[in-house]
Amino acid sequence: MGCWILDIYDDVEKPMVRGIPIVTGADLLQQFEYLGFGGMLLVWSTEGPWHTIPDFDALGTNSNVYYVPVTKD
Repeated sequence: MGCWILDIYDDVEKPMVRGIPIVTGADLLQQFEYLGFGGMLLVWSTEGPWHTIPDFDALGTNSNVYYVPVTKD
């Protein structure tokens, strides 16, 4: 089974984070809070169990990635 891997670059194409597996059930950015992304990155599956890891056919159809901004008081 294959899986998606996420890389994040800044506005001048310098890598900030590389090799994050796209999985469900966790904030993909939590361990990188010190980089100041200002939110959470979540994956949700709409078919089958919500925690189904998206394969190469499902991402963007049955599974989607959501950025949720977080404001701090």
